[in-house]
Amino acid sequence: MAQLTAGGVSVARDSAGVLREVPTASSGTSATTGDLDTQGNPVPTHLAHTYTYDTSGNLATDRVTDGSSVWVRTLQWGNGVQTGDSGWVKQ
Repeated sequence: MAQLTAGGVSVARDSAGVLREVPTASSGTSATTGDLDTQGNPVPTHLAHTYTYDTSGNLATDRVTDGSSVWVRTLQWGNGVQTGDSGWVKQ
């Protein structure tokens, strides 16, 4: 997986094609906390995900649940290029 670093933040596309921050000691994620939601709480991204796609075939939402809580990440696209990412939002 190709990795890009800019402004001290490294990102790479995951298996679904979503840009993800590569865990580092100085970023908002780490090997121990993983991804954080928009409130700064850990998201169990190691669990199974459910995806939806827009009419162009782009990933629209990524949903994960631990059985009691649900987190959703919504992606925006323009001309086939990812233009936005809501981050993980606890529902």
